[in-house]
Amino acid sequence: MYPTNLQTPEEMLERWLSVQCQCDISVGHLCERCHDTQVLRELIKERDRFRGVIMTMPYVCEVCGKQTQRWRRCENHYKCDDCGTGDGLCMYVEGVLCNPCHRARVEKRIETFNGDHKYTHEAVCPHCGYVHRDSWEMSEGLRICGDCEREFDLTRHTEVTYTTTKA
Repeated sequence: MYPTNLQTPEEMLERWLSVQCQCDISVGHLCERCHDTQVLRELIKERDRFRGVIMTMPYVCEVCGKQTQRWRRCENHYKCDDCGTGDGLCMYVEGVLCNPCHRARVEKRIETFNGDHKYTHEAVCPHCGYVHRDSWEMSEGLRICGDCEREFDLTRHTEVTYTTTKA
């Protein structure tokens, strides 16, 4: 919704239509009211056209290739990749999984992952190996992994270099 101090295009149009027209037809001059109402009508029409395109854009199922309104999977394939359930699903990088199957995959990764990482471009969880995208947004210190929910210590390294040239 719009903040209370702003108006929707429809509200602005209604307000302008209540104002007396000041056009000078003899010189082909549009008054501010008529100009703005034309602009607002075009804005509303474009917004509604764009909204219609976005709302009706079909997706393609990554399993069968059939068009679907659901992101990445059609109704037939929107189920857990491991156990086949349709309950408690979430999209992960590794596919569609229910919470118990995702937990099992994370625990398996924890068992086989070799631990600490140094000087990587993104923060990597030392417990499960999950790569935290947009690590630059993370602050230093104790962090909680977004995948395995275990705590790790994050240190950011900053390198300062200099260049000099003859003046």
